[in-house]
Parts: sequence; C-alpha cells; structure tokens
Amino acid sequence: MNAKKTPDRDADGRTQVRFTLPYLPASQVFLAGSFNDWDPAGLRLEESEDTGWTIQIPLPPGGHEYLFVVDGRWITDPNNPVTTPNPFGGHNSVINIEAPPPTPSKKRRR
Repeated sequence: MNAKKTPDRDADGRTQVRFTLPYLPASQVFLAGSFNDWDPAGLRLEESEDTGWTIQIPLPPGGHEYLFVVDGRWITDPNNPVTTPNPFGGHNSVINIEAPPPTPSKKRRR
C-alpha cells in the first residue's frame, strides 16, 4: 500500500498520511474520499518523476475510503489491496488510522 502513515499527529490527534500513486502520464491527479466528501477536485496531487503523484494530508483515527481521480477517471490505489465494494459496482480503497494510545492519567498523591 502506498498510503503511508507518519508518526506525526496534530493537536486534534490526526495522523499525517502520504498518498502516492506510481508515476503514470496524466495531466491531473486528485484524491477523493470519505475524508473530503468525495470531492473529485479538492485534493490535487503533486507530480514527481521520481516518486509519482503524491499528497500528504492529516486524517483522524478510523477507517477511510478513497480513490484517485486521474484525468477524470476514478481508480483504486494499485498498491493497496484493502478495498470495499462501493454503491456504483466498483471498489474503494480503504486505509485504517489507529487511535493514539491513551495517555496515562497522573494520579494526585494525598
């Protein structure tokens, strides 16, 4: 899977996740998913001949479905075998973000 979680969490507990689509000739690539109301043009990936198309975004804990939008064509993540059926007869890629471990509570001594 090319959606890579980094250990960085923001103040809201979201994890930075880098989505990478191996290089392919395209004029535009976007990321759409449950985390952005499936907006097909909301999250544009940057092109690099070395790494392909990439974007890093913060995601809260839980399961998130997503697809890449390549020149208007919706595709699953070719490097992520985890998918779920969608209502359009295809599949969505899925990434699961673990919740941060609970912080130990400090007990007050009496």
